[in-house]
Amino acid sequence: MTDYYGKDISLDEILLHVRPGWHPLITTLVEDLGKLGWDGQVCQVKEKFGGLRFYIGAKSDEIQLRITEAEKQSYKICEICGEPGILVKLGWLMTRCPEHSKT
Repeated sequence: MTDYYGKDISLDEILLHVRPGWHPLITTLVEDLGKLGWDGQVCQVKEKFGGLRFYIGAKSDEIQLRITEAEKQSYKICEICGEPGILVKLGWLMTRCPEHSKT
């Protein structure tokens, strides 16, 4: 996990902080936020308690709603492969498909 404290970072750098199954989710989120007027500054991106956390600085209510929507969606997407998943406890909470919940 890296704290960016409101720095402009690239999508590729954002994707380094989550597993590949969530890459399409975050790519769409970043595209949508750009359309909503987001300034591109990121404070932190990570997985926590099995779900996506996407923290930015100043934001409109509309931008916050879109982030919240993506965070909720992350609990239904396997963070490993992107297939449908559920929250499971494998030592700690993770969102995984049936295949990856065995590991």
